Amino acid sequence: MFSPGYDFDYTWTFTQVHLIVCIAFGVPALIGSFRRWPGWITAAAGLVAIWGLAGSLIVHQVLRANRPMDLPTAAFLPDGRGRVLDMGAGSGRSTLMVLLARPAARVTALDIYKGTEYGIDDNTPDRLLANAKVAGVADRVDVTVADMRQMPFPDGSFDAAVSAFAIDHLPKD
Repeated sequence: MFSPGYDFDYTWTFTQVHLIVCIAFGVPALIGSFRRWPGWITAAAGLVAIWGLAGSLIVHQVLRANRPMDLPTAAFLPDGRGRVLDMGAGSGRSTLMVLLARPAARVTALDIYKGTEYGIDDNTPDRLLANAKVAGVADRVDVTVADMRQMPFPDGSFDAAVSAFAIDHLPKD
């Protein structure tokens, strides 16, 4: 369920609390079924344990929180090469997505790198670069610290752009 080596730094409450709930309620449910506790207690504990297991599977298998994302379409840079801008790159899940799926591409990861919101703590360019090193793609990534609303690049600098889970960090205005 986990990907050793990557550090996308989601808080433990996001990545582990469901599994803790599963164990904390699953053990009493098992004990209760063997010791013939009242059925409603065993059933309630079992349902909460199943909820915890389901949450853990969603976080780790569906959302793949501790792994790079998958490229959603083969139509993105179909020849596998080009310069890509990742707006709001954070710890690099979408940057790695592009670099792993398109081995001749180069990515500029752009992020303002401040704040601790949405379950991610202390993102830094160093964290993104360390994740790129784990993936074996560090030689094809550049990091620029800037706001995606005021990009410091001339027009035509990139062949494509990606942005995943970043626009919701912007204020409404």
